[in-house]
Amino acid sequence: RAVEARIAEGDKRAELAIEVYTHRIRSAVGAYVAALGGLDALVFTAGVGENSVGVRTRVAKGLAGLGIAIDPTRNTSGAGNGMDVRDISAAASEASVLVIPTNEETEIAIQTVGLVSQA
Repeated sequence: RAVEARIAEGDKRAELAIEVYTHRIRSAVGAYVAALGGLDALVFTAGVGENSVGVRTRVAKGLAGLGIAIDPTRNTSGAGNGMDVRDISAAASEASVLVIPTNEETEIAIQTVGLVSQA
């Protein structure tokens, strides 16, 4: 959030930081798509993936050649509700683009109960 606020203020170093960050994400996605031989869905999750419309937009913009496209309206609607899986794919997107909220506390509890019940 701080980096995005600095970008809004015209900070060129913050802009460069976001460009490097999203370039690395696109590079990783491209490598995985190549290794897997295709892509069914691109999932954004956790703090940045769930809450940063700008990061999702920048990442997807660089992946159009892989058939990934985000609908700008769907990308901003429901942002931050923290409740439901959201499909933010554009109609022309060959792969689904999803925002899936994380719930680390629940997952930790589930894993703990599983371990304790085995003991």
